[in-house]
Amino acid sequence: MDEKTEQLRDLFVEVTDEQMITESQDAARGSLTGEDDSVDERLESVIERMRERFQFETAWSLESYRHLLRRFYQGHDDPEIAEALSCPEDVVFQARMDLHLLHEDDPRGVEIDEETTASIRNRREHDPGQVAAALDCRTEAVERALAVIRARDRTRRVSNRFTLAFEEIVTDIDLRTQFATETRDDGLKDATEGAEVDVDF
Repeated sequence: MDEKTEQLRDLFVEVTDEQMITESQDAARGSLTGEDDSVDERLESVIERMRERFQFETAWSLESYRHLLRRFYQGHDDPEIAEALSCPEDVVFQARMDLHLLHEDDPRGVEIDEETTASIRNRREHDPGQVAAALDCRTEAVERALAVIRARDRTRRVSNRFTLAFEEIVTDIDLRTQFATETRDDGLKDATEGAEVDVDF
């Protein structure tokens, strides 16, 4: 690292009040010291509280649930998450239900209208196969709809407490990343303004 690079790094650290622990040869994208560990601990704390409150259907490790959370809030769908975690899509779906991670159009890939969903809700204590026969639809569709209905009910019972906690943590990550990037760009721009550029092509 030459003297000019050291000056730029020191300026960035001073301006952001954060320590950067990256170099281009070590990582394509740096991270703030301790940030990932802190985020992981916060996410896992919420997951553990959820597991104490509700019975999870998926016997995953905290690390697997954490990876699911991060990818869900990055906008990945179930097939993409399943590929990343090397597991079946239906397991990812059930794990999402465990964590109350719901899409507006859940259950995705299942053609069930609002009227049918209401009928399934009214029969949610019945055997899914019998409900499917009565409503002339697939048992898998009924099971998925029931999973979403129950997840929404659990979410409402706790006033979206866990979902809001996850969103707050993820929002903090986005804000810190955005702030660090903007501050770095501004700081480096100020530091290099007026500098001579001597490049031979």
